[in-house]
Amino acid sequence: MDTIFPIVMMLLFATAGVLVVGGIIYLVTQLVKNKDAKNTKPLNITVGMLFKIYLYVISFISLAVSIVGGTMLIKAGTSYAFGIPFSYTLYSATDTYVEEIKDPDMIQPDCYEGETMTFGDKVVCFDEDTRKQELITGATFFVSMLMIFGLHQFALNRLEKKSNTPWLKKIYTFVSLILYSIVGVIIIPT
Repeated sequence: MDTIFPIVMMLLFATAGVLVVGGIIYLVTQLVKNKDAKNTKPLNITVGMLFKIYLYVISFISLAVSIVGGTMLIKAGTSYAFGIPFSYTLYSATDTYVEEIKDPDMIQPDCYEGETMTFGDKVVCFDEDTRKQELITGATFFVSMLMIFGLHQFALNRLEKKSNTPWLKKIYTFVSLILYSIVGVIIIPT
């Protein structure tokens, strides 16, 4: 998770930047196109439309963070169910014999992080607190962000009954599909 989290966050920020720039470009082109056409309805930016945009952005971000929390929760949960080597990358404990040849007076710890554990015939280092922290953090992110996502989707459904903006829903669906497809392709090999 330590190597995937920065990649996921980079993708989220890049997507947010593309959304902002794309939204501005779309808005400008719509305003210019509607200015030239006589029979078209002009694009009105109202408080209701800005509120819908806010609801879509927050629901998008909360769902993305919920997915990150869910992966942390699944990773920690599978380490309890199937063992630590199933979910985590383990590093070998330091080999003191090699270091003694170079400097016999050197005292080197077995592990720089965590304690030594034996899995099969390998002595590895692992910090037990890591999976406890990931279990709690993952559950917290997953549940809280799903609640926020649900509230925002409920508000969006209530607002969509009053006024319909299909272009905003299409943009939300398209960007969500692209981002989650990219994240899925990145997460599969790990």
